[in-house]
Amino acid sequence: MIFDKIFRKSAKEKQAQVVPQPTILTLDSPAGWLTGSDESTVGTTAAMKISAVYGAVQYLCDFVASLPVYVYERTTRKHVDAHRLTYLLRIRPNEAQTPSDLKRYLTRCLVLRGNAYSFLLRDMSSGHVVQRIPLHPDQMQVFTYGGELRYLYTDPDSGLQYRLNSTDVTHYKLDSPDGIVGESVLKYAARTIRRAEAADKYESAIYQNNSKPGGVLETDTDLSGPSKVVDPGDETKFLSKKENVRRAWEQAHRGANALRVAVLDNGLKYREIKLDAYDASFVSSKEVSIADIARFFMVPLHALMAGKQSYSSNEQNSLEFVQGRGLAMLKMIEEEDSYKLLLDSELQKGLWIKHNLDGRLRGDTASRANFYRTMRDIGAYSVNDIMQLEDREDVPGGDVRLGSLNYVPLERFEDLSVARNTDKRVEQ
Repeated sequence: MIFDKIFRKSAKEKQAQVVPQPTILTLDSPAGWLTGSDESTVGTTAAMKISAVYGAVQYLCDFVASLPVYVYERTTRKHVDAHRLTYLLRIRPNEAQTPSDLKRYLTRCLVLRGNAYSFLLRDMSSGHVVQRIPLHPDQMQVFTYGGELRYLYTDPDSGLQYRLNSTDVTHYKLDSPDGIVGESVLKYAARTIRRAEAADKYESAIYQNNSKPGGVLETDTDLSGPSKVVDPGDETKFLSKKENVRRAWEQAHRGANALRVAVLDNGLKYREIKLDAYDASFVSSKEVSIADIARFFMVPLHALMAGKQSYSSNEQNSLEFVQGRGLAMLKMIEEEDSYKLLLDSELQKGLWIKHNLDGRLRGDTASRANFYRTMRDIGAYSVNDIMQLEDREDVPGGDVRLGSLNYVPLERFEDLSVARNTDKRVEQ
């Protein structure tokens, strides 16, 4: 495993201390906190089998993974492409993953478990980060040691535990009641997800029974008491007469035998139960569950292929997501990455790690064209600035910014007005 390879170093070079038998902290301990699962939380595997949950998680993962990341100088508002972190952020964060792979994995952990961790392997001589190794949140415990925040990670393969310094771990928290450990969305959406899961099971049961809920076998014969048929589940007992009749009927007329002609004896009559409007209304209840799941994950309803599909409204909803939940997630990620990946001296110089949201905020072609035209006319953008935003090559002379002479400073308005009317030149 990658994590094992990292710690095959001399004791002098180790960033993490191996802890053979650590003291496990609890939520009640005054020393710190312990991440754990809530019994009311739905399992991630079961939750991801719900199409709406799967779609919401994928939407958030795709959103974060698709955004370019770069080092940004806040004073000059320029990209620092020659920075040492460029390779880590854009090309390869570790030997096993691409930048998109890592961002997608961390986002998935963040959404489903409320926390996402990665270990920062540093060059011991310079302190520079050379690799980012993702850590599974279920194997991480967060606690305090001597007043400082520490992390205890258990390797799932070897069982070894490593005590990590907070400076060597990036920790993303989705929603945190204490500001230390995040909580999963699944904890709060458990009831909604279970309802959606029940609806899926009910729908499957209907189709497995040929879209019919079943029927009733009627007879005037007394079917109370046990039969002479041994119970397959317990050979010491006999099936009841009612259960024996039910099993015989299902064996003869369910599954591949569903359409066979029924031959009834002993006064049996079969009465089919129709699927009424109330039972059929569960289809509309599934839409309610999808809307609830969208609210819990705070993604647009159209992203889950539900709701009214309108291009203009969907576009507006997407922009609102970017400006709301999306921007909040990115700010949290940027703040943690900048503090942990950059050196203090670089932070003091105004360097920052930033996501490029321009592509997600552009809107449609007509809106972008009007925006670019306005920014170019007032001199805010040059032609090459616009070409860069559209991921196109620069053009010769495109760095020159233009301004309009139709507008003049108010303090010179009277002089220029007189000059225009008297045909006199005014010194500029």
